[in-house]
Amino acid sequence: MPSVASTLWRFIGAGAVVAGVLALARWYRQPAREAAAGLAGEPAPSRLDEFLPEFEFGGIVSTIVHAPPHTIFQALREVTLDDMPVARFLGELRYLPGRLSGKAQDIAPASKPFMELVQSGAGNIVLAEEADRELVLGAVGKFHNLMDQQVVPLNSAGDFLRFDQPDYQKLAMSIRVVGTDPDSGYRLTLEHRTHALSKSARRRFALYWLGIKPGGNLVSWLMLRAVKRRAEAADEAPPVGMERPPAGLEPVGIESVGVEGDFDGI
Repeated sequence: MPSVASTLWRFIGAGAVVAGVLALARWYRQPAREAAAGLAGEPAPSRLDEFLPEFEFGGIVSTIVHAPPHTIFQALREVTLDDMPVARFLGELRYLPGRLSGKAQDIAPASKPFMELVQSGAGNIVLAEEADRELVLGAVGKFHNLMDQQVVPLNSAGDFLRFDQPDYQKLAMSIRVVGTDPDSGYRLTLEHRTHALSKSARRRFALYWLGIKPGGNLVSWLMLRAVKRRAEAADEAPPVGMERPPAGLEPVGIESVGVEGDFDGI
């Protein structure tokens, strides 16, 4: 006779299977979503709307950073996988099947800036960029394929917009900063959208999305946290050349050396 514990685990397992099937059905059958208004407090729509206004799959994470926008974007350009070891591990795990088959690139140096890796090795191109406000990246491929994503070479934002071959998906990502009050901080947001170009591409990506979505959201959050740490640390650091001198070597004023006398006529 099965124990209470084993029966409970069977119910939990059955519930997880049912939830997964329902999620797949919802993602497969739902029509392409149109871009929402964005997060509360955003003064203008994201440039993401220009390149992927309709999508079936997406996610958005954000955090408050107490540093000015130019410092945040500088931190974004400098952050590395060494700053987010858990994200590095999850990325290596995700692309392990492709590496074992020889269809994926070798592991990139963890000390190299993460955004350089994203833009140079994964088929991503810059779709739009506004200094100290927003960076939009895009790529096209069969992202559902664990072994070989068949990323399409793109040379311009126009290539991204014009591509319409079925069985592929379009991916676009926005990293943006909004806010005007330095005291309350600035909101750093990462939003990504995926649009399948056919029913079969949607069905295949839905299965992939079921497994990758939790890890993808976690990696996005880890990256924003790494950028936040770098930006806030840089903003607190004194400017170059203005560091405090070691104890005992403070600048000496006239009074401290006991200079006396009448300086009239000097």
